[in-house]
Amino acid sequence: MIALPRVAEYLAPLPAGVASYPQCVAKAALLRRALGQRPLSRDHVLALPKVLRELVTCPPLDGESVPDVWLAGVLLAIADAYEMRDEEYLDWIRDLNSTMFNTLFRILMKVVSPEHLVRRAADRWKVFHSGSSLAIVELTRGRCVAHLTFPHLLFHGLALRQFAPVFEAAVQMSDPRGRVELGACDATQAFFIAHWRA
Repeated sequence: MIALPRVAEYLAPLPAGVASYPQCVAKAALLRRALGQRPLSRDHVLALPKVLRELVTCPPLDGESVPDVWLAGVLLAIADAYEMRDEEYLDWIRDLNSTMFNTLFRILMKVVSPEHLVRRAADRWKVFHSGSSLAIVELTRGRCVAHLTFPHLLFHGLALRQFAPVFEAAVQMSDPRGRVELGACDATQAFFIAHWRA
């Protein structure tokens, strides 16, 4: 039997496992691109919960939404299937989002400066996600702090850490040397610190 340890670790503390928080959704574009780059073998698909097997077998269109829990489950299954170390997985997520931001969502994401992007961060988050929220709580020259809030343990472990490279891919559209790191976090919130050339 194929093991998917990251998937099991992510789903275990959720209140209803894979059925948790159906009101929290994300655009399916990332799911489709992830599966396009790193398809799952038949054995790995069969190791998934039934609803995720169906999702992988017939992914929704880019503009449709999928529960965040399902998206996280599939992404972590890819990490398990390809035996990625955490840092490899995070690098892959950064590259995947960078490609997506520079192609499919180029008009939405292209800005003249990181400051402009940051000021619109909450609105851009709402384009991709519903049921969680992102707010900029501090903005100074070349630095900002973003506050992500979400239902209890919706994002935790690697499923939370992956947002740092996602945000970094966005910042790097206008400053290739921009960096984002995860700061303080708990079961319902996380802070991300971004730095770029002022």
